[in-house]
Formats: sequence, C-alpha cells, structure tokens
Amino acid sequence: MSELVYLIERAALGLYLLCGVSFLFSLRRWMMAQGELRRAEFELERELSMRKQASAMTWTIGTVEVALAVFAIANVVAPTLRADALDARGIAATQPDTSEFRTATPGGKGEDVDEMFATVTAQAAAGEGGPNLLLTPVPTATAVGTIVPEVQAVATEGCDTDQAKLHIPANGQQVFDSITIEGQAWTENFSSYKFEIAGDSTAGGQFAPIGNIGTTAVREQGILGQVSLAGLQEGVYKFRLVVFDNTTSMKAFCSVNILLTSRPPTVTPPGGGAAPPAS
Repeated sequence: MSELVYLIERAALGLYLLCGVSFLFSLRRWMMAQGELRRAEFELERELSMRKQASAMTWTIGTVEVALAVFAIANVVAPTLRADALDARGIAATQPDTSEFRTATPGGKGEDVDEMFATVTAQAAAGEGGPNLLLTPVPTATAVGTIVPEVQAVATEGCDTDQAKLHIPANGQQVFDSITIEGQAWTENFSSYKFEIAGDSTAGGQFAPIGNIGTTAVREQGILGQVSLAGLQEGVYKFRLVVFDNTTSMKAFCSVNILLTSRPPTVTPPGGGAAPPAS
C-alpha cells in the first residue's frame, strides 16, 4: 500500500496534467451539449442533449475528485506515512539492548567492529606486517554523512558547473530510507529540475525519476527537496540532478554515487545508557 502511495506522490505532476486535460475535454463536451439543447426543436433531440450534458458533468466532477485525491495522497498521506515510518524506527532504535554493547571506534561506527576484527585476525594469522597489525579503512563520518571510500572512488559526472550541484548526497555517501537533497539548480530561462536514480532496482539499470519535480530555481546552496528511497533494494546507485530550461531541454546535470543500506540501530548500554549523576 505504501509503495502505491509513494508512486502516486512521484507521479503527481503528470496526474495533475491528465486531470486538467480531462477537465477541459469534459467542459467542452458540456458546452457543446448546451448549444445543441438550445438549437433542439424536437423532444428527442432535447433529451439526447440533456443526457450529453449530464454525462459531461459527471465526468467533470469525477475528474475533480481524482485530482483532489491525488493532492491529498501527495501532500498529506505520503508525508504522514514517511513521518510514521521514521518515528517507528526512532522508537525501535532507542530500545535498550541487554545482550551486547559495542563501543564506537575512531573513523567508524560500532557495527564496524566485527568486520575490523575479522580483518585484523586474518592479517595476523597470515603474518602480514610483522609485529604490527594492519587495520582496514572503514567508512568515515563527514559533515554531509558517512562516506564509503569504495563508492567515493567512482567518478562523478557533470558536476563541474554550479548550475547543477549536489552537496547532499555527496559522492560516496551512505544513505538510508529517505534523504533531504541539498545543492544548486538553475539555468538561464529556468523551467524545472528533477531527481533520477539508476541501479539494481531500476529497469535495465537505467535512470528513473524519483521524488517530486522542482519548479523554483536555487542559485545558492539550499534544500532542493526530499526523496523517499523506500522500496529500493540495498546497493550502490547513481543519483542524478537534472536541470531544464523553458524549452524542456536539459541544460545541466550532476550525477554522484551513493550506497543505499538499511538504517542501523542506535546501540545503547543496558539500562538506557543514562549518564551517571555529577558528583
């Protein structure tokens, strides 16, 4: 159900356009039927014209109801579902874990300890490095989020112009179920910008639109929008920002590489990890 809601949210602009075309078409049918009714001389002609009017009016009302339903889903239901999901994860993350407690290590998080220990053990068993144990680099936290070196090593594309810049997500960034996009998006005769993603969850690994279309130019670094990644399988993806002018021509783009994973739990000491009272 939630996937259908998110799909309608992403396709909201196109659905609005379809509803607008349908509304104009049914309104034209109603006006034509009204003209036929005024010109009708026989009872049968008047009855047929009135039926056409009723059909056109029913179609018009149905179109308006569909548009209102799309608006409600895109602006009320989808944000509510996303907020509830984040709240549920936050509540689960704060539950104390009495079975195990891990201490974060410099340059990484607590969940990296097992991987590092396995690497160190294998290196020690192989006699690598003599008496010194070698540590494998782990993802490091930055101002924009955790950066995965292997993903960051893949080059960006098209990000050499300030007309399309991505600050968040940064190249190589680890992301979870949703992300707030920050950057720049503008051009001469600006029309709109959109987000696209390509990877294992998209058809043929090609770019597919995700999130809403932006219609306001952002010349200085700022928030461009929020994207839900719910429903996508974990893995490495290309994330792209595309900017269009008023001829719908692509004028600039910026493509970075991201790692989509499940949101890790926040590990706390038994008892909630409350700080001891000051002496």
